[in-house]
Amino acid sequence: MIRKIVFIIENIRAIEVLDSRGNPTIEAIVTLADGAVGKFIAPSGASVGMYEAVAKRDDDGFSVKNIIDDGLSRVQVLCGMSFPSQLEFDTALAGIDGTVDKSVLGGNFCIAVSVAFCVACASKKNVSISHYISTLMEMRGYTVEDRKHKCTPMLNVINGGMHAVGGLDFQEIMITPMIFDTISEKIIAGAKIFCELKRIFKEKDYSINVGDEGGVSFGGGNIMAAFDILNEAIVRAGYNLDNVKISLDVAASNFCEMKDESFLYNLSEFKHPLSSEQLCEFYCDLVKQCGNVLSIEDPFHEEDEKGWMMIMKKLGKEVMIVGDDLFVTNQEIIRSKKASANAIIIKPNQIGLLSEAMEAVMLAKSNDMMLVFSHRSGDTEEHTIADIAYGCGSDFVKFGAPCRGERTSKYNQLLRIYHEFEGGE
Repeated sequence: MIRKIVFIIENIRAIEVLDSRGNPTIEAIVTLADGAVGKFIAPSGASVGMYEAVAKRDDDGFSVKNIIDDGLSRVQVLCGMSFPSQLEFDTALAGIDGTVDKSVLGGNFCIAVSVAFCVACASKKNVSISHYISTLMEMRGYTVEDRKHKCTPMLNVINGGMHAVGGLDFQEIMITPMIFDTISEKIIAGAKIFCELKRIFKEKDYSINVGDEGGVSFGGGNIMAAFDILNEAIVRAGYNLDNVKISLDVAASNFCEMKDESFLYNLSEFKHPLSSEQLCEFYCDLVKQCGNVLSIEDPFHEEDEKGWMMIMKKLGKEVMIVGDDLFVTNQEIIRSKKASANAIIIKPNQIGLLSEAMEAVMLAKSNDMMLVFSHRSGDTEEHTIADIAYGCGSDFVKFGAPCRGERTSKYNQLLRIYHEFEGGE
């Protein structure tokens, strides 16, 4: 008879640490009865969807100490309890919170504890986190084929929007190396192109201001000018434009206003606000002129249903239309808005529990959506999101530019996973 492994909670602790913007965040430490320990630091976003789990702070946002103290007092009831899997643990954690948006414990507290438990369980079983995540998914009937060609990186080399001062309205312009054999080759190609891009900036005497995610801030013209420079960097690095695509995170909610129940979009390169129809035409022109656009993320306000359906009709067959603020990794929203996009951003801290993020993955894939696992702009040296992405077989990953420790830690973890599990040399 095979003895089923259970995970008994010995202790749950949490401390205040810093994220990449110097803001306080939560690191949870979960210890199991056999001594296995798991840790995880909650990230945070600058551009936040309306229906994300609530990230709680105190002292006008400059502390999480009270959130930690309150949360720990509530979850101590879990100590001494045994759980057969992540789902049961997260269900108990959700029961303690008792709200849909995690507003009692805080989504930042919940995700830190949830993922820390997962890391401790992987340690107890003496397997990698990515392998353990993969096993959890398989137990629920979700399998990943050809994992070697998953997790294609979307490297955010030009930062704008809320991630960079004085930059473009669009929040991220990314390079996505496509026609390469391995994850390793894709990451190295992206790093080479980024180095070439910075060299071009110096040649053109552009100031190299760095955004929150490590990319450069481009203030030298309009969006098409940024495309031109980026494509120049791709060619100068020795690559073909057919092999390296451009991906966009517009984050349109950040430059949208409502007037007479209509959505209007204030792009600085236009003298007047654009209607949803005009903005959609602008995207169509960009795709046509650039020729190598792979994806457009959050092209409209998350509640501009007409805009989303319009762009899906016009570009959905040739470009990935990606929902981030639109879906916020929430199953109920995915079900109701699945026709609005053909790809989805997965950010576990948006929903607050790892098992709920995994369920969002399964639901999205059952609706033939492409998966894009993502970090947050306020991130840390944590690399567990790379393990989770690989374990879930994400089609793409967004971890920022190939520089700065909180970004490279995740790319480096993907490289380790590739070399360990896929026979990299």
